[in-house]
Amino acid sequence: MNRSHLRHGVANKLDSKIEEQRKELAGVSATGVAALAAALEGYIFRERPIVYRVILGVSGILVIFPELVTTVIGLVAVIAVGAWNCCGTSRI
Repeated sequence: MNRSHLRHGVANKLDSKIEEQRKELAGVSATGVAALAAALEGYIFRERPIVYRVILGVSGILVIFPELVTTVIGLVAVIAVGAWNCCGTSRI
């Protein structure tokens, strides 16, 4: 094996890894955009009060921000609001 063949193999592996990360980022960003849309619209499964909207807005921004910690915090908040909305009380 010559060096150029090794370089192409490493480059292909890096390209596939980068493409995989882009797909994951696109999915997470779509979740953040959906949370922001629900916050602005005031509706997720049914009409929601301002508390849900504020939490969804902040968590949507956190999900879109490209840091692992903020993304995880934002995703947890989006999931919590979704579960709270589906299974929680209708009054707040």
